[in-house]
Amino acid sequence: MSPRSLSRWYHEGLPTMRECTAWAPTLDDYSTIAKHLSIMHAWQERFNDGLVPVSYRSYLRALGNGDRGLLQSALHGHAALVRHQTFLVQPTLHRNYEWGFDHTKADIWVTVPGYRTPVRPWLTLVGDNHCRPLLTAQLIHGHPTAETVAACLVEAAVGEHYDNVWIGGLPVSVVFDNAKEHLSRAVEGGLIRLGSLGRPTHTYASWENGKSEKRVDLVQREVFAELPGYTGGGVTREGDLRFVPELDKGCRPPRACCPSPNCSRSSTTIGTAGTPTGLKRSCRAVLR
Repeated sequence: MSPRSLSRWYHEGLPTMRECTAWAPTLDDYSTIAKHLSIMHAWQERFNDGLVPVSYRSYLRALGNGDRGLLQSALHGHAALVRHQTFLVQPTLHRNYEWGFDHTKADIWVTVPGYRTPVRPWLTLVGDNHCRPLLTAQLIHGHPTAETVAACLVEAAVGEHYDNVWIGGLPVSVVFDNAKEHLSRAVEGGLIRLGSLGRPTHTYASWENGKSEKRVDLVQREVFAELPGYTGGGVTREGDLRFVPELDKGCRPPRACCPSPNCSRSSTTIGTAGTPTGLKRSCRAVLR
């Protein structure tokens, strides 16, 4: 307690019970903020009308502790919900409460037996959004289909021990974007049989599945960046990709991937997809 407060109470008396009572904003406060587009002007109007019994600083504190989505929409409209990522924000209550999965084209060239041209595989990751463990990782040649997505979800539901902790099980809900393979009958029927709720995100609202997006980005930067064939390392003076080594004889590179004899990551092939277990172990080491 500061000397200034003691001096004020000595001359003006102790604060009344109304001033000491905790106050919370109502919808009328947000409506007034939307009318003025200013928190200060809204507080001044409602304070003069006797509707707000707290100081401006307490008013700001109460708004900060309230619904952030209501405050941002009152000040800036729907665009603020997107900018501040307050659209459909909800906490995950426990493990397996919410899963999220996403896939992307991996930033690495790999050689596939039977193919003369190296390819960029597709990476699919399934994770628990509560404590962030990686449940399964999959690399496939070609665009993911409903069957590959269903296989990833089944593998995640089977579960396994990781660092003496059991991860996996049946999720309460699964978040995914609006790709056609996610909205297929195979995935929908599988989720229904598991007793899980499928929650597709809104169109052009990738932040609703932001944890999965972040998980994929970390794997791209921290796992694939250490392998030969990584596409994100820039180019050499001659215009070749820096981390693409020489190919085997008879292996024809794609146009966008010219072989570089000076590659610092020497290997006889551009890379290998590796075993699912090894990929999963490497990804978990980054995401833990």
